[in-house]
Amino acid sequence: MLDIATLTPEEREILKAQLAEEPCDPIEELANAMDIIVTKVEALEERLGKTEEALFDKIIGGIRGLYDENVRATSISDLKGKYGSLFGPYEEGLGKLGTKDVYGALHEMLSKMKEDPGYTDEMGDSKIKEIAKQVADTFASLTGKPVEVETAKVEPAAEEKPVEEETEEDPQAAIRAAVERMKAKEKK
Repeated sequence: MLDIATLTPEEREILKAQLAEEPCDPIEELANAMDIIVTKVEALEERLGKTEEALFDKIIGGIRGLYDENVRATSISDLKGKYGSLFGPYEEGLGKLGTKDVYGALHEMLSKMKEDPGYTDEMGDSKIKEIAKQVADTFASLTGKPVEVETAKVEPAAEEKPVEEETEEDPQAAIRAAVERMKAKEKK
């Protein structure tokens, strides 16, 4: 129901003036009053849209960004623990060659590989070992010394936990649903 108290003083005056005049055509007068109401509702919808945009884009989007950064940092830490013996001897040299963040690059490569529906952890492990061998061979050719790569000593990180992946197309849909449930509880 429309609360006349929400109308601005100008809108109230227009409404009073229209209602005070002797109506020539009641339908026209009703249409004019409805125009005022529609304008007010549209203004409220615009404000609500801006508020919703700020909530989802800035607040929830920021939380999602922090979550993604945390997942990346954890993944990189796990990669260092699991493959440190393979890449550790070459980290300084790789940094001088332009690859300062070896484990970050490995994380990005694995993330892209995981997008393939047929991806398995064995595929990722095999690819990383292949890269480690290529790095070792490259450094051996640069230094003239053969370098042995310890592929058998790759140890799994302490208790790997699979990251829950979003199954919904819109990752913020679950958060929107939770906000709606909270709103419904407040109204009760």
